[in-house]
Amino acid sequence: RTQSALHNLWAENTFKNRRQRRKKTPCTTSDEESDATRDDIDIVAQTRQHMIFLVDNLQYYLMADVLDTQISGLKTKLKKTSSFEDVKMYHDQFLTQVQASIFLFNDPVNKCLTDTMNVCLKFTASSSLNNQKALSTAFSRHSFLLLKLLSSLRHQLAPTSLAQLLTRIDYNRYFSKKDKNTSQ
Repeated sequence: RTQSALHNLWAENTFKNRRQRRKKTPCTTSDEESDATRDDIDIVAQTRQHMIFLVDNLQYYLMADVLDTQISGLKTKLKKTSSFEDVKMYHDQFLTQVQASIFLFNDPVNKCLTDTMNVCLKFTASSSLNNQKALSTAFSRHSFLLLKLLSSLRHQLAPTSLAQLLTRIDYNRYFSKKDKNTSQ
């Protein structure tokens, strides 16, 4: 739902910007006001792109790294058994591993993910530039906290799929360095 809302917002803003450029309406505000507004629009646009990037990579992690891997392992185990009790045990293990991989058993990460997705949904529902700018700040805080929490899990658990997720969402530590610098 969040991913769809963010992509729809991107499409709406893209087409709105194209229409405005075609009209080429003259500015009625002062240069200082329009520069400040352009800066705010840029911040909001960058945040929207960061949201899309994060949500898309979380979706990919869920589908490719967690579900595909776990389903493949379950299928392999099921082919080797004919016992109902073994099937039941393998299925329970599958469910537990999927739940653990998507952080359902880790309350801080689960809450942070939920809060981050809620901020994204509020952002997509907001039409006010000031409100979107405030939500941009909230998203930056939530995404930085999420990176810190996932990084701490990586050092504790060290699963390969979590390492891949962290590499995808924070390649070259760009976002963690950026958010760390803006929070100081």
